Amino acid sequence: MKAALDTLRAVIAAPVLNLVAVVGLLLLVASFCDVQHDHALGFTLRNAGPEPWRASVGLLLVGVSLLLSRTPRSERVDRKVDLVSGMQLVFGRLEVRIKVGRIEDLAGVTSATAVVLPANTSFLDSCIEDPRSAFGAFVQEHYAQKVQALRAAIQHGLPPLPDGDNSPKNWPPGTTVLLPPPFDAPIRLLVTGATIAAPGSPIRAEPSTVSECVRQILEATCDKKISHLRMPVIGAGHGGLDLLDAALFIVIALRHYERRFHHVRLVEVLVREQDAPRLREAYRLRYLMRLQETAT
Repeated sequence: MKAALDTLRAVIAAPVLNLVAVVGLLLLVASFCDVQHDHALGFTLRNAGPEPWRASVGLLLVGVSLLLSRTPRSERVDRKVDLVSGMQLVFGRLEVRIKVGRIEDLAGVTSATAVVLPANTSFLDSCIEDPRSAFGAFVQEHYAQKVQALRAAIQHGLPPLPDGDNSPKNWPPGTTVLLPPPFDAPIRLLVTGATIAAPGSPIRAEPSTVSECVRQILEATCDKKISHLRMPVIGAGHGGLDLLDAALFIVIALRHYERRFHHVRLVEVLVREQDAPRLREAYRLRYLMRLQETAT
């Protein structure tokens, strides 16, 4: 009994491809055998012509196992997503890591790190004081006593609007400001216009908005010795984009602009712990990236 249990455990623990191959081989052998029962001789096994369904299924299983076994593991799509240690995507010299984290937590940052804070295109609204937003959570954690000075620094860094524009101040989507001292400590900060705040319309984000944010973030940091970016999922939250869709737009934009901007080597896209269950299907990003690689 112990030997039988050990054998069963070994079979269960065996790699799936091995089991598929063994089952396929057994079916192939069985397709050429005919088991008969005789009262005098009992059960007997004799050769017979191949039984079509057993032979077909056996060949299929053996063929599939051989094909998959010859596929390098690096080319297979892992459907397991561990957002605690981070889901890794690599494009050339750029690593993108999607992981659970808080944007205001500065553990592991270096002098080459910058944090990206999404705002809407008016830049100076109440998001800066809303702890439910990434922008507000970071400001309340590190600059709670300097909110007005921070507003002034953002205002000073914004480009001028066209002359004669009398509408409420709204900058183009993607407009990005790298904040000057003293707001470069404890970490350098970028504020980017990730959501559109148009008068009479709800705040929203678009795929093009996310892409333009990524472009301007990379452009603003290209000569600042910044090689590590941390950002929330731009466009989700107040922007209204689905969390997985927003992550996809960020990843595609990073993959595209990595060919032009070579200074950033690591981008961490941080997901709040309570939002992590909404990214259970984040492995689909690997499928989409593999399809893009095939297309190019």
